[in-house]
Amino acid sequence: MVYRPWGILDWILSRGPDITWDLIGCFGTEERSLSVWHQLHGRKRLSNIKLLRINDKPSRYSALATERLDVQVDRFERSGGDIRFIENHEITESQGDIFEAFRDFIKTEAQSVIVDVTSLPKRFFFPIIKILMKMKTTENLMVTYTRPESYTAEKLAENFDDWAHLPMFLGGYDREPAQMLIVNVGFAPMGLKRELGQGEPGLPIKLLFPFPAPLRAVQRAWGFVQNLQKGRSPDSFTLYRTDAKDVSGAFDRLVSLTDGGSLKAELAPFGPKPISVAMCIFAVLTQSEVFYTQPTVYHPDYSTGISQINGIPETYAYWVRLRNKDFYSI
Repeated sequence: MVYRPWGILDWILSRGPDITWDLIGCFGTEERSLSVWHQLHGRKRLSNIKLLRINDKPSRYSALATERLDVQVDRFERSGGDIRFIENHEITESQGDIFEAFRDFIKTEAQSVIVDVTSLPKRFFFPIIKILMKMKTTENLMVTYTRPESYTAEKLAENFDDWAHLPMFLGGYDREPAQMLIVNVGFAPMGLKRELGQGEPGLPIKLLFPFPAPLRAVQRAWGFVQNLQKGRSPDSFTLYRTDAKDVSGAFDRLVSLTDGGSLKAELAPFGPKPISVAMCIFAVLTQSEVFYTQPTVYHPDYSTGISQINGIPETYAYWVRLRNKDFYSI
């Protein structure tokens, strides 16, 4: 087993090297979207900051989203934040526009970057992490994720795009046929069932089921699995329990399922962000194709509050690179 350091951000910062970080994150409607900024700002460990405000398509939630964002701006400014750090973008913008969102943020000299994926959509943080992993000037790279107190019982997202590659994850030039589809199980299939079709054998489907996880999350994930299995042979699916907060363990599972990366796999990151981060890193290293049905509308109250452990925000930090040493390889 390879040791890859990760844990609660407060613990990681207090025991790791004294680094001043550049932060890429999302300025969203959820309180937790600013948790990492608050923690780094309080420790005076920030250099450059870019917070992407990613606008959904107009919907019945638009007015409520504006109301929630106004509250966030007030909290941000009262805590010493500068709204010039916030940059507006659209959920459906192109790969080129996504790259332009942070091209000027990336330096040519040695750089230490935290990518906070807490509220960043996958079509944004997948290409951001890929570019930073490919850049030799990224001396230190960390990914962070903050858990909420709870999720809304309503639909988390809707108005899904068609099944398509995430930006910059089209796979290698050879495009060998995939031998399996690996799905990160989430709360809702979001168009995945339609893509798989009804009763068609297709590829063997490997389900990364988030467990251990809170009971309500497990129940919603089981609903996801049962929805996918309707109309298909149970033999098409194999389920693998995967810790919802362990990027390293999820990465090792991907390596094992693909025989060290030698078997081609299509990846579908529909579930917890840490498992999706593992998929992202694996796809970068193996040139795997990554597919998704991107929601274009998110519930403004997607989650509420910030989970705490002994009074400390439950923010997890995952080292990807430390002093030019990569912790993930095939």
